Amino acid sequence: MSVRGLDSLAEVIDLLKNPAKYDAKMTELRGEIGRYHAAIEAVTKLSEVNEYTVNIKEKSAKMDAEYAKAQSDIKAMYASAESEISKEKAAIKADKDKVKDREAKVKAVEEEQLKMAKEQFDFAEKLNKKNSELSKKEEELNKFAADLADRKAKLMAAFA
Repeated sequence: MSVRGLDSLAEVIDLLKNPAKYDAKMTELRGEIGRYHAAIEAVTKLSEVNEYTVNIKEKSAKMDAEYAKAQSDIKAMYASAESEISKEKAAIKADKDKVKDREAKVKAVEEEQLKMAKEQFDFAEKLNKKNSELSKKEEELNKFAADLADRKAKLMAAFA
């Protein structure tokens, strides 16, 4: 049985007889225990960082899917609005007697399009802002993970 340099019974007895050696050995062992605790804490923090990274990636994927769906919906709404405008313009040209009524409808459709375009623009700005915030948080997390990895490497070097 070996305890960090105590390979023989004679060495143990020598430590028990010599208080200065005993204190030195105990100080060394306490230091080693402290390093083990620090290593355990670093590994625990690294695990937490990995969990945060997974959560951020999941949220990012969800936001990407929502953004793609929103873009698809916007394109469909835009195509639908374009189709409506084309129909209204064709009806105006075909029916000269109802020009004034048709012009009012076109104006209403155009106002609705402007309103929709503004809403789409506002929505796109919000998505871009959220994406920017996520990117910043991801950068911070990556920096933190790199710092932890550096600490871990230093700890591993200290134990080597």
